[in-house]
Amino acid sequence: MKALSDLGIELSVTGGIVPADLPLFKDIAVTAFIAGVRWPRLPIRWWPHVSSIPPLMTFGDLDMRQHPLGIYEKALPKHLSWPERLALAKACGFDFVEMSVDESDERLARLSWSKEQRLSLVSAMLETGINIPSMCLSGHRRFPFGSHDEATRQQAYLIMEQAIQLAKDVGIRTIQLAGYDVYYEQQDEGTLARFAEGMQWAVERAAAAQVMLAVEIMDTEFMSSISKWKSWDALLGFPMVHGISRRWQPQRLG
Repeated sequence: MKALSDLGIELSVTGGIVPADLPLFKDIAVTAFIAGVRWPRLPIRWWPHVSSIPPLMTFGDLDMRQHPLGIYEKALPKHLSWPERLALAKACGFDFVEMSVDESDERLARLSWSKEQRLSLVSAMLETGINIPSMCLSGHRRFPFGSHDEATRQQAYLIMEQAIQLAKDVGIRTIQLAGYDVYYEQQDEGTLARFAEGMQWAVERAAAAQVMLAVEIMDTEFMSSISKWKSWDALLGFPMVHGISRRWQPQRLG
């Protein structure tokens, strides 16, 4: 890239880039795109340690904070407590953290947090100034609405209900669902019908709690494009659910 830049060729870099990668381009005239945020004036000033990055994380003359930038929980060390996780995100210059509730027992247990645990999280958000506006709820991959097993489907509904309540309690505005009718089972007409029924129920429950549902475009044929999501959007016919492409997700890293 340095050789191309020296020849006067205009370069841009996008995809898979995080702020920690920017020092790689410190002597190269390049435009960098990170989670939808553009740094047009590079070479950048380089800080060798995270602790030395100014609070506003200014690269060149452009302040990142003209667009809120967040980080996915899984991009941070797993062993941290929530106060530590939010404090670290703030120290790195991020504006928000996206919570993960995946199919692991450890993260699914968050849906059963006590009142004290929920208050502790809200307190940590207020103290750090870093909020949690969204939840990536991928636990339905293990417990899908479309499952052939009735007990699994009942768990899917419980997970959804608990997730909506947690979101309502701690101020999460958007719950992102994985676009799978089933994942570990064989798809058929029954799984599709049960998925549709479960989603219709979910959007009604979320709307009652004033929580937005989003469906992530996934890596399987079932929900592999925005076009495929649009047919489900028309079927559900509800304003409180949206499709999110993996390529155009909200501006967070991880």
